[in-house]
Amino acid sequence: MVPALEYVSVGCWRENIESPWIPSIEGQSLPYGINYLTGIPENRPDAITACAMATLRLGYEVFAIRQMGVCATSPDAHLYFRFEGSSTSCSEGKGGARDNSVYRFARQGMMTQQQGLVGSPDKA
Repeated sequence: MVPALEYVSVGCWRENIESPWIPSIEGQSLPYGINYLTGIPENRPDAITACAMATLRLGYEVFAIRQMGVCATSPDAHLYFRFEGSSTSCSEGKGGARDNSVYRFARQGMMTQQQGLVGSPDKA
């Protein structure tokens, strides 16, 4: 059985586009086997999952999507994503022109527990 890839949104946060707190990994030379970020970011059918997979393979815990598909992450993204303050300008979970939709990996089973599917007496 393959474990589910579970991540949760931690909200929409402003980004300093000129000098980003969370750098884009688009077009970067990534370690062998990390080939999830292909094509034009805005046209990826599942940009959030592609970024999650790349981030997971890099071993980081937080990632961001901005400009409707651009993947951003770093080893210390969890420390810096809040620095510019929160925003309400993200769209479809894919950020905005100057904003990041930020995600954090969840503990295994966390999403199922939040949805009431674990330990619920009326669920088999």
